[in-house]
Amino acid sequence: MGTLVSIILAFIGGMLVYGLTYLSVKERANSLPAGALVGSLVLSPWYLVMPAALFGHLAGIWLLKFVFQHRNKG
Repeated sequence: MGTLVSIILAFIGGMLVYGLTYLSVKERANSLPAGALVGSLVLSPWYLVMPAALFGHLAGIWLLKFVFQHRNKG
């Protein structure tokens, strides 16, 4: 159960790190997944958590693009 929690936390952390980075550097945040990866190093097992953090980063990109597209239409 601890492994699943670590994976979920890394995914959420990847999304949050991306969101905070996006607020400061805008579109350049798309190519900066290092913050999510470094943050995931404190969780274990690292070989499962790092991919989860990357997927969180990618999900953050998709989510913010989706939100801003619909916000700009209305």
